[in-house]
Amino acid sequence: MRLWKHLEYIKRKHLKYIKRTRNLLVLLLMTLLLIFSGYGAMGNVVYDRYIKVGFELYALLTGWFAGGAYSKITFAYDCEADVFILDSTYTYAENWVKDTWWSYASIKRTSTSLTTSRLYDYAEWEVGYLGNDEHGYNKIVVWVSEDPVDKVYDIVYFQYYVYHKEEDKYYGVIDESRPHAPVEWVMYEYIVEYRG
Repeated sequence: MRLWKHLEYIKRKHLKYIKRTRNLLVLLLMTLLLIFSGYGAMGNVVYDRYIKVGFELYALLTGWFAGGAYSKITFAYDCEADVFILDSTYTYAENWVKDTWWSYASIKRTSTSLTTSRLYDYAEWEVGYLGNDEHGYNKIVVWVSEDPVDKVYDIVYFQYYVYHKEEDKYYGVIDESRPHAPVEWVMYEYIVEYRG
């Protein structure tokens, strides 16, 4: 009881100093949070220049040949140069030029490291040129949208032009509505890694 009364006395007598100390502690905590969050953002710019994104695509192919095929496409986004760079690809399918697959998906990437990647609303990116040979190349175009509040990046869709060897012809795999090539995609996954 005496202790409680003593504490009440201290509180009444030094209330002004207690509030001031509390406010200083809160201010110090907020300052530390801002410093560390700012350091993290700067670290992303300096160290996370290359954002490596890998797509593992599982395809069920119809039309020219039956059966399935597996394709893995990985490319890097260079934060400083503001471009995508094709990193590596692997596919197997007899009648098609190697590396001629596409993904139609809305893929959400929520890593905070992407907040400094300078992706703009509905920006158009030429990701890479695939299947280079005497006939030219196949092209991927990516539209990316950004949620400015949550910093969530959505790949709206890929536009992919593929070359068929036997027919010596390019096919636009996807337009703004539906894919119109004889390819039915049954599943997709994505992987995001970082390399300094």
